[in-house]
Amino acid sequence: MADTHLRDLVAFDKRARSHQGGGVLVNVGDWRDATLKGRTVQWYSAWTPAALDGFASVEMAGANFPTSLCGLASQRLDGDRVEYVEQRLGAGQRQSKTTVVLRYFTHGHTGSTAWWSDRPGKQHLNSVLRHLMTVDDLGYYSGNECVRSYFDGWLSHAEAVRPKQAGTNSLIRHTSCAFIYSNKAQNADEPIRFALGFTADEIKRARETEDVIQFAMRGAVRNPAFTGTYTVYLYDRVQADALGGYLRTSGVADDVRIEGVEEAGILDAQRSASRREKKDALDTEGVSFAEREQARRASDAERKRRKRAEKRAVQEASGTLRKRGRPVKAGSGTELPPAP
Repeated sequence: MADTHLRDLVAFDKRARSHQGGGVLVNVGDWRDATLKGRTVQWYSAWTPAALDGFASVEMAGANFPTSLCGLASQRLDGDRVEYVEQRLGAGQRQSKTTVVLRYFTHGHTGSTAWWSDRPGKQHLNSVLRHLMTVDDLGYYSGNECVRSYFDGWLSHAEAVRPKQAGTNSLIRHTSCAFIYSNKAQNADEPIRFALGFTADEIKRARETEDVIQFAMRGAVRNPAFTGTYTVYLYDRVQADALGGYLRTSGVADDVRIEGVEEAGILDAQRSASRREKKDALDTEGVSFAEREQARRASDAERKRRKRAEKRAVQEASGTLRKRGRPVKAGSGTELPPAP
């Protein structure tokens, strides 16, 4: 754990030694394969409730489990061993009428930590910050680390909190909040995407959308007796639509209004998609991750075949190409050519 070079492997080592969950799956058959140039070792370890089959009964409490990564993995790995029955607690108990206003800053693009860390993205954050500074009744706010560091000290009239807010009632007095946040699929997700067929949209729903829901639900809208207007500020329209759909279907609020913040000036602003986003965009075109991975491997195999053919042609031209079979032993009367 204290080793600078190996501490990132602590989680891998623990899961590999564990007797529960089947250890880990890796994409190499021998550690020597990991020394090949350009080779990346990928691994994953999945736990599902099927591991609890030794108990007479199990009770679990959680929010939106079927759409979580654990829930998705459980359905695909052990869907025939575990039956899921959703039971909503507290749904339909709201007696008062409340209005939720979801205000978003842009419908021209979606947020990204890499984008916000670069100069053009920071300019958009500046536009968001300048508007939030005029919202006198802003209750609490948060975002990714790059967002929080950029906003630090400028929103002193609001309560700064961590982005992961689940299960707490400490913010229930606030009637508005702002969450400038992104948590999409990352390169580290490639093993589970390949092995379990997760799409970029499924990972986004399990992470970003769920974090948005939990964050927004910490305020006054959490109080069944609240009758006023609750306002949530989000970065993009996609997030506002996802949160609005959840609030309606879950019975939290019937009157949900979605509106753009024209005053910030970035409503129609666009940005170029990153390489990661361009790759993930293929998911929406009916091409699965497994199919893309198969195409990539076929392309890689063809590239290596061409490289071997080019190397063979060079060796033939220089007279250094070794014939098939075992090399002739020294002293047999035939001299071997010098190594290229």
